[in-house]
Amino acid sequence: MLAMQSEDLLRRATSLLRDAFDLPLSESADYRIGSTLLGVHFGRDRSGLVCLLIPLETLPENSTGRQAAGLELNGYSNVSFSLGGVTSHETAAVLTCLSSDLTEAFALLAADLIQRTTGTPRQWAQLLAIVSEWQRLLAPRARLTQDEEIGLWGELWFMSRFLHADAGFQAWRGHEGDSTDFWAGGVGIEVKTSRQKGLHFVSQAQVTDEPEGRTWFLSLWVRPDATAGISLDAQVLGLASRVSDVVAFRRALAGVGLSRVDSGQHSTPYSLVDRPSWYPSHAIPRIRAADAGITQIRYRLTLPEHLKISDSVANDNWLQITGTPEPR
Repeated sequence: MLAMQSEDLLRRATSLLRDAFDLPLSESADYRIGSTLLGVHFGRDRSGLVCLLIPLETLPENSTGRQAAGLELNGYSNVSFSLGGVTSHETAAVLTCLSSDLTEAFALLAADLIQRTTGTPRQWAQLLAIVSEWQRLLAPRARLTQDEEIGLWGELWFMSRFLHADAGFQAWRGHEGDSTDFWAGGVGIEVKTSRQKGLHFVSQAQVTDEPEGRTWFLSLWVRPDATAGISLDAQVLGLASRVSDVVAFRRALAGVGLSRVDSGQHSTPYSLVDRPSWYPSHAIPRIRAADAGITQIRYRLTLPEHLKISDSVANDNWLQITGTPEPR
């Protein structure tokens, strides 16, 4: 049921926002409302910008709005809006999308806000926290470098190997900045992806002395492949069709710079050159000593072939962690 609720909520929010662009401007009210979804109104302001009008029981005194990353949130104790030809007045928060380029991201925010606030009276502080979070997620950032794109490609490729996509998404820690990309069933997996076999950048924090079998490095060797490959954008869309909470999944992706996956910015298809290789993390070569005061070390290494585990143990890992046999 959650899968339908989340997916349908995002679809409805996207559709209602598109409809809002075509609403005629109101001559008598501050906002014209086109539709309402779970208590949140979709409409346009007098300047033609699309917005969400969210009724509130009360508005704190001296409440201060926020404007950043193409979004603006304000609170009004007596805002007028036209709905079905009737003008009404209400205490409400108004969230405005300041750029048409952010329509997809705004739909995600709308669905996320509705999903996280439905069921209890909506409060200004609650809305402010959610919008502030999305403003941080949508803040301008540089386009992913090729290495970053390939690294994220590898993480999502591994997530897609899980028998149940929800289990893979719940295990994913890469989007949170964790030193280990996945934790599943008490086992940590650091996914390393490169266009050169076994050549990876590693941070000292990723090389642990956990007991054998507790944490692993999974090395992926990839290349561009226009015939049989899959792009990062396509991986996102494929996983979004499998996870039950697509809104939470998209929010996590926004945190790593992928709030607009349909833009074609990450359309290079990649495929594996060779079978993935598993390495016990305690066996990974590391820097054994550093001067006092050094708190972070990142280095490049080539993983020695003789350190990887056998094919039979690797297949056991796939079955234990993802619930599926090793991909061929």
